[in-house]
Amino acid sequence: RYALEIFRLHVGFVSRNELAREWKNDEYYVVYDEESGEAMPVKDLDGDEYNEHFDANNFEYDGSRNPWDRGWQSNCFAFWCNPRWPAGQRGDF
Repeated sequence: RYALEIFRLHVGFVSRNELAREWKNDEYYVVYDEESGEAMPVKDLDGDEYNEHFDANNFEYDGSRNPWDRGWQSNCFAFWCNPRWPAGQRGDF
């Protein structure tokens, strides 16, 4: 049960090219003002507003705030298919 939830979180991180720390700190999440419709960064809300919107599940990811997000297809391809080590490295220490 918990493994599935953790897996779901990490699939989201990869698809958004987002670090867990950035997600935890609400770096790229917004709520929309009910009157003006303007996006407000979640991390700028005061405690009561934050709790109210959190309880109402109003936080929305805003990809335009994440300079590394290139869309889920590009993000997933880069994560799974780009090498992270030189071609000659074989894993030896």
